[in-house]
Amino acid sequence: MTIVRKLTTLASRLSKRRSPESGQSRERSPAPKASSDTRLMKAQIYVNRHITAANKKASKLRGVLVDERAISINTYLGSVYAKRVEFTSGCVLVQDASQARCSGATIWIEAAFESLVIDGVAADRAMFKKEGR
Repeated sequence: MTIVRKLTTLASRLSKRRSPESGQSRERSPAPKASSDTRLMKAQIYVNRHITAANKKASKLRGVLVDERAISINTYLGSVYAKRVEFTSGCVLVQDASQARCSGATIWIEAAFESLVIDGVAADRAMFKKEGR
């Protein structure tokens, strides 16, 4: 089952459990509504360090790249594991051991942005210029 199909299944379960006719909600407060009147679902996303460590160890032992899903998306309906998560804001959480960064990172976020705030300070291009350039 693909990640898209699993997330669609989770969303459909949500709409069945929170029908407007019942008048009851399992959540403490009503979910915020998007502009198209679709209900938003809160998800917690975790990077499972033990899985990434096991992938690295298994790759060394087998001599073949092992890249099991290490990103977990948890909602009150259940958990789904993935290698790529796309957010509606345009950023993407990616797991790809074949394109590991020089630091050894195999999971990263890619995002296009107009403005960025880092530790409460508005970032500009000057913050990212390397010395000697």
